[in-house]
Amino acid sequence: MAYMPTKVLACKQLSKHMKRITLFSDSFSDFPDVGPGAYIKLLFNHDGTPLEIQQVSSDRPIMRTYTIQALDKKNLELTLDIALHQDNHQQLGIASSRASTVTPGQEICLAGPGSAKGLANEFDWVLFAGDMTAMPAIESHLSALPSHTIGHAVLSVTAQEDIREIAKLKGVELHWLVNNNESLACALAKLPWPQGTPAIWAASEFSEMRAMRVLFNDHWHIPRSQYYLSSYWKKGRTEDQHKVDKQKDLAVVA
Repeated sequence: MAYMPTKVLACKQLSKHMKRITLFSDSFSDFPDVGPGAYIKLLFNHDGTPLEIQQVSSDRPIMRTYTIQALDKKNLELTLDIALHQDNHQQLGIASSRASTVTPGQEICLAGPGSAKGLANEFDWVLFAGDMTAMPAIESHLSALPSHTIGHAVLSVTAQEDIREIAKLKGVELHWLVNNNESLACALAKLPWPQGTPAIWAASEFSEMRAMRVLFNDHWHIPRSQYYLSSYWKKGRTEDQHKVDKQKDLAVVA
């Protein structure tokens, strides 16, 4: 896997638990075009420090996955919006903590990009659901859809201070959930459905993902071709541990 050296150009606190990081690299001029939900991996040493290109060794670095919020090839910039988990230091590992505390001027390598499955090809309306880790991808999808698109977007945030203006469409109604006062699956079950066939895109914490899967499959009977559903993290587990849990879960479902 090729590692690309980048420099942190700017950092901005978007809300209480969301930080925007802008990276700079001459190599972004040749970076592959990316669609909504595409991602990169930031690379860290095993002590949690950002991996710089001169530090690359035979040891596999720690990798943490983040959705690309924007790619500007002209200005050689890539933007990431990073959700700041409250329990980073205790449960999610030092690398995740360092990702949220990088400062301008720091160097860090990345790998990627990777692409995520998008919306169904044919639909009459859309339904998005996710927690703060999924907000960058949901915003990207909303920005890319035609202006006449209708539907719902249900967003679960950590605190009231995390509710902010995001890219949206006039016909897509936003629904905010705060501090786990209601699960995503319960909130989705209460929504009024527009007429026609939906295209659903949802991503969240592992247990929330499983609850939504039951809703989509057993209650709504949505064809698998009409929805994308993924877990982006799992409480109390590192990204590597979560990856193993996802593989086991998918094997059971299959």
